[in-house]
Amino acid sequence: MSTAELRNSVNASAFEAAVRRRFEVLTSTNHRNTDRLFAVLMPFQWICGILATIFISPTAWAGQSSYIHPHVWLAILGGGVCCLFPCALAIYRPGKFSTRMVVACSQMFFVSILIHLTGGRIETHFYVFGSLAFLAAYRDIRILIPATLIVALDHLIRGLFWPESIFGIATAGPWRWLEHSGWVLFEDLFLIITIRQGLAEVRALAVQTTETELAMERLAIAKRFAEHNEARFRATFEYAAVGVSHIGFDGYWLRANKRICDMLDYTEQELQRMTFADVSHPDDKDLDDAKLQGFLKGDFEETCFEKRYVGRHGEPIWVRLTISVVRDEEYFICVIEDIREERRAREALEKSHREISKLSLVAAKARQSVIIADPFGRIEWVNDAFTQLTGHTLADVVGRKPGAILQGPETDPQMIALVGEKLRAQESVSVEIVNYSKSGEKYWIALEIEPVFDEQQQLTQFIATQTNVTERKRYEEDLRSAKDAAEAASAAKSEFLANMSHEIRTPLNGLLGFTDLLIRGAAKDPVKRDEYLNIIRTSGRSLLDVINDLLDLSKIEAGKLETESLPCDPRSVVAEVVSILKVKADEKGLQLEHAWRTDVPDQIVTDSVRLRQLLTNLIGNAIKFTEFGRVSIKASWNSKRQELKFEISDTGIGIPEDKLDVIFDPFTQADTTTTRRFGGTGLGLAICRRIARLLGGDVAVQSQVGVGTTFAVNIAAPAPTEDLVSARDRFRNDAGSADSSYSPETFRDVRVLVAEDGPVNRLLVEKMLKPFDFKLTFVENGQLALETFDPQLFDLILMDMQMPVLDGYAASERLRATGCDVPIIAMTAHAMASDRQDCLAAGCSDYISKPVELEQLLATIHRNLNPCEASIEPSNAASPSTATKENDQATTENDSPLASEVLPDLEMLAPVVDLFVHGLPETLADILAAAEDADWEKVELLAHRLRGSSGGCGFPTMYKIATTLEESARCQKEAPNPAANQAILSDHERLMKMLPRIEDSTGRRPYAANPGL
Repeated sequence: MSTAELRNSVNASAFEAAVRRRFEVLTSTNHRNTDRLFAVLMPFQWICGILATIFISPTAWAGQSSYIHPHVWLAILGGGVCCLFPCALAIYRPGKFSTRMVVACSQMFFVSILIHLTGGRIETHFYVFGSLAFLAAYRDIRILIPATLIVALDHLIRGLFWPESIFGIATAGPWRWLEHSGWVLFEDLFLIITIRQGLAEVRALAVQTTETELAMERLAIAKRFAEHNEARFRATFEYAAVGVSHIGFDGYWLRANKRICDMLDYTEQELQRMTFADVSHPDDKDLDDAKLQGFLKGDFEETCFEKRYVGRHGEPIWVRLTISVVRDEEYFICVIEDIREERRAREALEKSHREISKLSLVAAKARQSVIIADPFGRIEWVNDAFTQLTGHTLADVVGRKPGAILQGPETDPQMIALVGEKLRAQESVSVEIVNYSKSGEKYWIALEIEPVFDEQQQLTQFIATQTNVTERKRYEEDLRSAKDAAEAASAAKSEFLANMSHEIRTPLNGLLGFTDLLIRGAAKDPVKRDEYLNIIRTSGRSLLDVINDLLDLSKIEAGKLETESLPCDPRSVVAEVVSILKVKADEKGLQLEHAWRTDVPDQIVTDSVRLRQLLTNLIGNAIKFTEFGRVSIKASWNSKRQELKFEISDTGIGIPEDKLDVIFDPFTQADTTTTRRFGGTGLGLAICRRIARLLGGDVAVQSQVGVGTTFAVNIAAPAPTEDLVSARDRFRNDAGSADSSYSPETFRDVRVLVAEDGPVNRLLVEKMLKPFDFKLTFVENGQLALETFDPQLFDLILMDMQMPVLDGYAASERLRATGCDVPIIAMTAHAMASDRQDCLAAGCSDYISKPVELEQLLATIHRNLNPCEASIEPSNAASPSTATKENDQATTENDSPLASEVLPDLEMLAPVVDLFVHGLPETLADILAAAEDADWEKVELLAHRLRGSSGGCGFPTMYKIATTLEESARCQKEAPNPAANQAILSDHERLMKMLPRIEDSTGRRPYAANPGL
């Protein structure tokens, strides 16, 4: 019996347990033997150490007197301590783990004493390796650990405090102990490998021994059963269910069991007087002779074939004859099986198969996938169409259930359960379901399954057909998606238009109201008139802000308004809104009151346009739904939460409690009668809630029918950081009024070519610019601009982009093609972001959208004129942008600390500052990686995030650099050029140089230790 057979003949766990016991016995024996070895070795080492010290330095001298050298006492006493205790354990506790550990430690202490006695000679250090090799005889890796640690600590401690005793020199490097320890670890590595190999050999010996014992035990058992099996064989031969006989090489029957006698209707004695040919069918004589000759020639040792015997009464008997030869005793062993019933069933089956083959041919050539499964759902046959559809061949799927190979993650579990339920009920199935091909491709099928029953109404098979309906499903999904998209687009368009109508009408109310007052002469006082005119201008700018938001949307989508957080005066915003709506309140005889309940900063950071719009909508609604009484606005500022809160209360009709949850939905009012009575689209409160959430807050409502309503609004309103204030001031300086920033001397004799086809717009430009001593030349289209332009006659071009004959885009491109390098400022009513990029791509230097404000126009001209072409500043003075850049450059290259300016005033932001500082290297690395990959869109996004986070965390210098970096990335994305690329890398380098100087909330510089980061 082979080793594998021997193992398989017993329980695996029992065999492993026997091997484990044998392994433990062998290792324990080795441990005890090794303990005894060290019990001899240690006294030997002790005696040799004493003799060596007596021989080398028996005495020490102090002047002329001598005494026994301390080394002798160390060898006697220290060696005795290291020897006696482990020897005692080896004698009285051999084989114990504690004994091995003590022996290992004592042995290494012996080595340490020996090194000390020899004055740290290098030759004695080699005894460390020998001792480790002795300890490896235990074949226990664990004892190497304390031994190695003792050596390392000995070299470390004595190397630091007494190097002469360990290294033989007065001074040693602080790391020399590490070198010696490394060599010890190097030997440990080889010893561990050796120990593991030794343990493997011991285990192999344990396995071999166990297998030998097990084999001997099996041999004894086999011998006991041999005799019993002989008797059992005789009974088996005699009463076997099939015929068994022995036939000699001469053809005579030697033995025959009862089954053969019953089959042929002869007794065993009668058969023994006959040959096998006597009872064989005459037609099978040639077959019998051929098989006999094959046996005699040695062509085969056994064979099986079907033949006919002839019974006593001459009837043919079909049998399956299996013959094997016993050559030593010259007879054949014949197993004879009666197959008459099997032959009849086979003939019937062949007839059935001929019929099925015809049906199979039809199914195989069908264009639909066909599956034939057994009553348990296991596949028996599939056609070629199945293989083409699923990628699975017949060999892949035979014997498997279709669901196990065709269903996947998106197959509907309910549909799977339905199919299983129908099949268990032996009912027909007709469903559409998702399947997966062999390659993982998903497809839809129309599945039809029919059960097949035999004549006894017993289920024999299932026949399933699969039709690929993926294209139809995809077409239906496309139709459904297109329908949903069309409905969503229509709803979005309707909501969007209603939204914009509401937003436009609100500032128009102020415009028309105060204009009507001026026309009626209600403001004869110049101060009052100026106040009304300022309100009209403020309302007009609010309307312009809404229109700009409308044009910024590239497609009609509701609820996607952008906000811009800049410093603003909350008192002024509230006062302006109250002033605008006071006219309407006065018309209804209502009291419009507002008051601040707490102190409020002069400046907060929010979107003043959106805040003004939010308050205008809510206060306007309160006035609309209030017939008499008053509307009050109570404002407060929470310094701890950095939050602005408004309460708008009225004494109007109120809102039913069951409608409070739906009034913020678009197109919804508390009562449909209010639409007829008060008007409105029902979008006002929906817009208010969206704006409040955009501003970091929300809108809540409390109301009682017939008493009034109170809307509570809260928005995030942090105090501005210095960088935001400076950004606002720069904006105001760039776009300041003509009276405060510019004078006629600023633009005197600046020659401007104005290309504008609209006479009203030409007159407007003339009235705006003439007072500032511009020299203006007007043309009506781009073609005339090309013909009129002369670089010696003009310093600047104002170009309308939509003109007849030749538009501003083509005119700008042709001017640049001729070498024109004067600034071209585009003026257009198209105010979308893409329009600005189109103008710049056509060759324009800058862009301004209509309606044009004087301050904006003058600031844009001022920004684009060269100093030599306009008397803006003295020729020896640096421009503001240049000065700023130089200051920033100096700021980034000095060694002054960069600390957050929001700390310690806003201590709550300390965790945010730390998060920003610690994530800064990763952000800069991502920017550089994106720039190296020329992924300018990603660079722009990362720079935008850096700009926002650095500004919010109080790092204004970094905010400025991130702003220029973002703009450079945007330009590079739209029109790649080497200058923009170099600017991006330069800004990134400046940011990297700032890293070692940046401080977190605790004042620590995390990257100061690595200035090359």
